Amino acid sequence: MSKSSQMAEGLDDPDAAAFWRAAAEGRLVYSQCTACEAKWFPLRGVCSACGSDCAERQSSGRGEVYTWSRVHRSGETGFAQQVPYVVGMIALDDGFRIMANIEPVAAVEIGRRCHVTFRASPATGKPAPLFILDEA
Repeated sequence: MSKSSQMAEGLDDPDAAAFWRAAAEGRLVYSQCTACEAKWFPLRGVCSACGSDCAERQSSGRGEVYTWSRVHRSGETGFAQQVPYVVGMIALDDGFRIMANIEPVAAVEIGRRCHVTFRASPATGKPAPLFILDEA
């Protein structure tokens, strides 16, 4: 496999590779510092707060919409056929935030509860987090 193929697959970055492996299994993972207990996403091996080692943790996948934006025009490969779509920041109950698509588009609002599922990304084909709004 070429170096550019490895980079595109995240195989040259052990943290990214761990994220994509978990996503392929339908799991959302994050890092937690073994010393100060800070939580980080995306995964990292070293805590940005104190420099200690981090351990991988599995998220509950539940949270609420922190902020969002509806995209009406997209030049991103694969996403042009998806417009309009919503990209939002989700505050997970586990104590970290993640940016991902949210559905259904027409019902998104700040504070709405949601949960993660995984769907193949239109850009890469890899399973990527998608947040679905809970019933109101």
